[in-house]
Amino acid sequence: MPDKRRRIRRISMTGVPVFDESSGRFTGYRGTGTDVTRQYEIELRARKIQEVLESSLTELRERNLELDRALQEARSAARAKTDFLGKMSHELRTPLNAIIGFSEMSIQQAFGSLNARYLSYFRDIHGAAYHLLNIINDILDAVNIDSSKISVEPRAICLSDVVAQAKSIVAVRAEQNEIDPSAVDISRE
Repeated sequence: MPDKRRRIRRISMTGVPVFDESSGRFTGYRGTGTDVTRQYEIELRARKIQEVLESSLTELRERNLELDRALQEARSAARAKTDFLGKMSHELRTPLNAIIGFSEMSIQQAFGSLNARYLSYFRDIHGAAYHLLNIINDILDAVNIDSSKISVEPRAICLSDVVAQAKSIVAVRAEQNEIDPSAVDISRE
């Protein structure tokens, strides 16, 4: 029912029928009316909030399912990457070991004597092959780090040997670009 300001008010009414005692004739109702507008509005808001919460919960469940699927796909991709890198490293290591072995045999001149120029080439091949083997090992280490299966073995190295190998690896390209790699003296460093 509207109030004095024409706002709709919700009234809860209770009543009992009233009868004339002498005649038994129905005379009306007797009861009370209580303004429940505020309670009604609170319940209405509570229902709306519940609907929003249920909708949010449904959305969260759907997103959790999407995240679970994405996580499974990521794990599957990580396994595929690990498998690929493992197989690739094996496929690269096999011919690389042959290159290293053949270059070592040639450096040792097991097939006969070599002139200094060819001996230098075989040393370069040997150095480049070991460089490539180290790159492959680094890739496998990265895979093992991802799968928490890595062990570190510190060892001493001779820096001048590393620099010499690096210079031999880039020597051909340096010459093509008219750069003299011998201009770098590592003995002073």
